[in-house]
Amino acid sequence: MKFLALSFFLLTVLSLFAKSPDDFDHEHKGCPMNTTCTKELGDFRNEIKRLVKAKNFLELNRLKSKVGFLFPLWLKPNVKSTRSISWDSACPHHQKERKYQLALVPLMNFGTLSASDAEEIFFPYMYLEENSLYTRYQTLRSSLPIFLDGSDFYYAEEIDGNYYGIKVSKNGSYEVIPSPEIIEPSRYVECPQNLQEITKEEKLESSPYTQFYCKEIWNKKTKKFQRVIMPYSCS
Repeated sequence: MKFLALSFFLLTVLSLFAKSPDDFDHEHKGCPMNTTCTKELGDFRNEIKRLVKAKNFLELNRLKSKVGFLFPLWLKPNVKSTRSISWDSACPHHQKERKYQLALVPLMNFGTLSASDAEEIFFPYMYLEENSLYTRYQTLRSSLPIFLDGSDFYYAEEIDGNYYGIKVSKNGSYEVIPSPEIIEPSRYVECPQNLQEITKEEKLESSPYTQFYCKEIWNKKTKKFQRVIMPYSCS
C-alpha cells in the first residue's frame, strides 16, 4: 500500500515538472502571470513564443502579415481592453495619479493605430537628431533601438528567455528577425540646450513619463552616432 502511495506521489510530481510554467501562471495558457489577457491573446502569444524558440522567422513574418505582432506599449488610464495584454505598472506615480498600465498590443503596422486602438493605447516615442534637427518617432516602451542602419531601426527583444529582433522602417513597416548583435553600445550624453523647445508639445504631467534623458545610438550605414531624446519612466 505504501509502495502504491509513493508511486502515485512520484507520478504527480513528474507530471507537474512536465508542464510549462504558463499552465499554472494564468487561467489562459500563454498569458503572463497577473495580466488581463484573453484566451485568444494567450494562444497568439504562445504561437509567437513557439516560433521564436524554433527560430522560424519565415513563419513569424507570415503570422505578422496576417494578424500582426505583439509590441510593448502603454494602456491609457481607466481603460479595460480585450485587444491587448495588460498589467499594472510598478511606478508609484502610475498607481496613484496616472493609472497607466503596461501592455502588449498586436499591431499590423508599427507606429499606426486603428481609431479604436488610439482611444486605448499610448504610443511611446523618441526624438532622433537628423541633420541638426529632431524628428519624433514611435518606439517601444522602455526600449531604444540598439542601432540604426540608415533609416531603419533595429530592436533586440525577448519572450520568456527566447531572443529575437525587430527591424522597423520609418514608414512603419517592420520585420521580425534573428536577434541582432550590438555594433557599438549606446551611451549617455547631455541633452541639447533647446530640449524644452524640442519637446514643448509633450505633456509629461498627463503621460506615463516624468522627465527626459539623452543617448547616442550608432548608425551602421553612416558609421556615426546619432543623439536621441527619450522620455523616462521607472518601468
